[in-house]
Amino acid sequence: MKVGELIRNFKARDSKDVLLRSPLWSDIDDFLHFINSLVDEGADILANTKRTREEEVDFVSRLITNIERNRMISVVAEVEGHLIGHVEVTKKVGYASHVGLLGISVLKDYRDIGIGQELMKEAETQAKNLGVEII
Repeated sequence: MKVGELIRNFKARDSKDVLLRSPLWSDIDDFLHFINSLVDEGADILANTKRTREEEVDFVSRLITNIERNRMISVVAEVEGHLIGHVEVTKKVGYASHVGLLGISVLKDYRDIGIGQELMKEAETQAKNLGVEII
């Protein structure tokens, strides 16, 4: 996986055009809106407080570094130029290097139309390319 790689397009069940791709540096503000929207709705995610732009710069920096070093895969779902979903699989190390840890989220207004399913399918495909056998 390469940073900014276009992966594929598909139509969601509500006929929205969805682009799957790997993250870019220019996604910082979209990632900030994404995580803070999930926090606002009380989604079941690790974060429970809103992030600052500085924190999101650090997050995207780590994300891109780990992608470049083949330590993880990360796929964003984009609709009309906005990040509306994200999945990542982080490869464990040592004896557990065949195992990947999964994180996945989709904004509330885009749930139940197949976007999460497509993100999962792509995560499985990309994780195999990373040598992950178990997610």
